[in-house]
Amino acid sequence: MFGRRMDLLFEDRFKRKLIIELEAGPIKDEHIGQIISYQEMLLSADDPTIRIMLVGTRVPPTIKRSLDHYGIAWREISHSGLKSFLMEKKDDELLLLFEEEFVISRKQEDMRPVTISKSVISSNSISTEFNTDELIALLKSSELYINFHVIINRKKKNEDEALNILVENSGFLTRQHLGKVFKLIDEAYPYIHNGKPVKGPWFGRLIKLNAPYILKENEEDINKWFQILTDSKISVDSKINILKKPPFKLNKVDTGFITLMLYLFNRPDYLIWFGAQHKGLGRLFPELGNYSGNGAQYLIFNDLAIKFMKQYGFEPEEMDWIFSTGLAEKNTKNYVR
Repeated sequence: MFGRRMDLLFEDRFKRKLIIELEAGPIKDEHIGQIISYQEMLLSADDPTIRIMLVGTRVPPTIKRSLDHYGIAWREISHSGLKSFLMEKKDDELLLLFEEEFVISRKQEDMRPVTISKSVISSNSISTEFNTDELIALLKSSELYINFHVIINRKKKNEDEALNILVENSGFLTRQHLGKVFKLIDEAYPYIHNGKPVKGPWFGRLIKLNAPYILKENEEDINKWFQILTDSKISVDSKINILKKPPFKLNKVDTGFITLMLYLFNRPDYLIWFGAQHKGLGRLFPELGNYSGNGAQYLIFNDLAIKFMKQYGFEPEEMDWIFSTGLAEKNTKNYVR
């Protein structure tokens, strides 16, 4: 296009173009300058519908801020995500080639794998070089996981009932409806911990920090909020970003609560995401980086989390526990002891 060769060119049904520049590694400062020069060149071609995106295997926080500042779209597709995709597609030939490139890339980025044995965990991060299969097998046979499963059917039933309330009253939700939903999903489930019966609200702070403020909101605003949340024409990352800002933001509502509601409406496809969830999955995939709470990072988290869930035979209703508790550092130390 315009005398330049682009990496990828997409065109939607309205003939709008999206040009993607791919980087076989992390996005760097010089790539921003390159993409801005492309943008200036393309805009001067008198086509204001053209969009540009940078894609790399990692987008450092400082680079993300710069790209957001200039209004340049970006996506982070990790090595582990690429490997999972090839494994899912059973593309063994390409996977072999990819493995060679993966080793070279890790050396170039000076990413030294962390090895975990049954005797010790040597780092807060669990590298994908570690035998993850062994860790998950140990987790599934642990007392902690077995005791958690005592409440899983009740948890599913409550989430089904909560979804029914939201769907049956769509467009006409009241504070009373939401109060019932919060009570159902945050039930104080009884289960055994360290040989003793314990009982506590399931989501705790996630509900406690959001529900009181939501229940004071105007019901018209609440229904507009849920209308955006369930609008299939809006991408998930855009929904998160829209619902976190005026004029649709509900007081104190954060990303964790938004993804909790997304999860209720579509449990197989959208998992709950907050700091502890991110940290748990990040121990297996350090490329996730630090939790940001923005919509683009949720797409990356959710994609990896869904693949992980399917690969190891977990159910969506388990994943908030798996990431925040099952893969917590203090617990994985016990599994591999």
